[in-house]
Amino acid sequence: MIRFLPLASLLLTSCSMDSCGRGAATLVPLVGKLNPAYDVPAIDCGEPYPTRPMTGCMIELLECGSVVEDNTAANSHKQWGDLFYDQQKCTGQKANYDASPEAVYKLIVPPNRLAEVRLDSDCADLDLVGVSWKDENQCPHKDHTSIPQCDMDVSPGGGTLRLTATDRPVHYLIGVDGKNGASGNFRLSVNCFLGR
Repeated sequence: MIRFLPLASLLLTSCSMDSCGRGAATLVPLVGKLNPAYDVPAIDCGEPYPTRPMTGCMIELLECGSVVEDNTAANSHKQWGDLFYDQQKCTGQKANYDASPEAVYKLIVPPNRLAEVRLDSDCADLDLVGVSWKDENQCPHKDHTSIPQCDMDVSPGGGTLRLTATDRPVHYLIGVDGKNGASGNFRLSVNCFLGR
């Protein structure tokens, strides 16, 4: 299910101490407490979000402005694990990713754009991964040696990836994977900005 959150909420939550300065990083939580409309809603951990199974390498196509609420438990895709992430230099962390199913989406970053992909995962220890991948005939797995880019954010409670395209579109697979067999509800949001 794709749902669009208020633009002000998405803009405010994309600030961090690095990108907006110490004052803005302090202001964002304060604004959320004063006016809940500016705060990103919490993930409901009571009932699993409805999901669709993967078809080929993905569940659905994401685009700039997409907000997806889903659950990793319904997916049987377990192509990515510790060996895959290590060989592709996504992360050196070993966290028994093999035991968890991935939810994978496709994102085509338009030319001259920076796409910021944000994962919110209050319910389980889920991580965010972005794999540059254009081959429609097969899904990337541990035996592939031709993956040009793999980035991963292993922060607890979610994370953010910043993916770029220069003069032509770049195709990414965006994955949500759990540590040590973890699965649960999550939210992915995509915001795009003009490249610099």
